[in-house]
Amino acid sequence: MFIKSVLVPSLVMTLLSFAAAAHAAPIMGEQLFYVGGDVTVESLPVSSGYTNELGLYDSTFTRVLYIMNDEPVGVSVTFDPSVYGFSVGDELIFGIRAISDGNREYFMGLAVRNPDNVIHAVVDNLGGGIFIIDFEDLFNGGDLDYNDTRFQFESATTPITPTAVPEPATLSLLGLGLAAAHRYRRRS
Repeated sequence: MFIKSVLVPSLVMTLLSFAAAAHAAPIMGEQLFYVGGDVTVESLPVSSGYTNELGLYDSTFTRVLYIMNDEPVGVSVTFDPSVYGFSVGDELIFGIRAISDGNREYFMGLAVRNPDNVIHAVVDNLGGGIFIIDFEDLFNGGDLDYNDTRFQFESATTPITPTAVPEPATLSLLGLGLAAAHRYRRRS
């Protein structure tokens, strides 16, 4: 009887720990939404053979603001998205223009936004309204290491909010664990 009571809660707790850990990793294809106030962007160390420009784009994928190049490291720019027509709740679409690669543009968010139909950005939520966005700057995703162009984004007054998209593998693991626990409980 002791084994039964320990096994099921352990299985559920293990699966829940996988689900919690999945949210700590950078998320591919993530989107950010404006909640008001200024946004500060800082360039981080990169691993790219290209020169890339970071920009803010509107919903038609037209660049409305050149923010900065990806080098040198430590450059910081603060801007107010509302000056460029963004309202609270609007998606803030950031993208890079690969200057050394024929001015190709790659956007954060869904793969269909990019000319090669590949996700080119991952978002890491550090908490407190701070996010790191890492871009891949090669057509067809290059080596998919997402360290070619890196920026830290911070909202001075209120946090930028990422979408909450559960990872399919995490949901599958949780579902399997709960189904197994239910079946095990019914047998007891």
